[in-house]
Amino acid sequence: MRGRLRWLGHIQSRPPNAPVCRCDKITVGEGVKRGEGRPKISWKEVVSKDLQFMEIQIDLEKDRAP
Repeated sequence: MRGRLRWLGHIQSRPPNAPVCRCDKITVGEGVKRGEGRPKISWKEVVSKDLQFMEIQIDLEKDRAP
């Protein structure tokens, strides 16, 4: 959990156009088959649950200045 929150701090300190910040905007192409079962939890969802567990309020969708 601490590692994910440390990585979150690293990502939020980078400019919005940095490659590491654009990774969460990648989408699966059309026609790509996904596996069966429930969808995998995204990194952002896991970090949101970590923040709720630790009672920390951070807006993950905020606009960052370059």
